[in-house]
Amino acid sequence: MLSAQQKQELEAMVHKRITSARLSLASIQNRSLNPEQKAAVTQIRVFLDQAEDARKNDLIRANNLAERADVLARDLVAGLR
Repeated sequence: MLSAQQKQELEAMVHKRITSARLSLASIQNRSLNPEQKAAVTQIRVFLDQAEDARKNDLIRANNLAERADVLARDLVAGLR
């Protein structure tokens, strides 16, 4: 079980990571992407959807999924520079 403080910290981290991933995706919205990059965008969106769903009852899982989405999104943006 997580303490109230741990839950609050995890919720903040999940929010931060989801927001970061969404901002990364928004920054490349109008870019031409190759098939591999398009697949990465799809995977990022899947992770984001799963994180949002898990956020309701499993913050640890939500945090892990949000972290995956954020890392993939940042890597994708970095690769387009």
